[in-house]
Amino acid sequence: MIEIPSDDRGFTLGHGLFETLLADAGGLHDWAAHIARLQRGCAALGIPAPSAPAARAAAEAALQDARSPSGRFAVRLCWSAGSGGRGL
Repeated sequence: MIEIPSDDRGFTLGHGLFETLLADAGGLHDWAAHIARLQRGCAALGIPAPSAPAARAAAEAALQDARSPSGRFAVRLCWSAGSGGRGL
């Protein structure tokens, strides 16, 4: 189970971003483009970006647990600004 802190700004205020990509037997499609766009978005929002290798490992681990009759998956990478104070 993943625990999200009650003051996580991504969860409470939507202060974060996400990327959705296709995965199938060929792996994670266009990974480099998706992680690069996620990292650029983090820079634009002024929040620390995820490590590309760590994000890929998490996506691949989630795929290990997933089941799909078609063998195709939509993988959503969600990134939060993390815990912070009140207010916008």
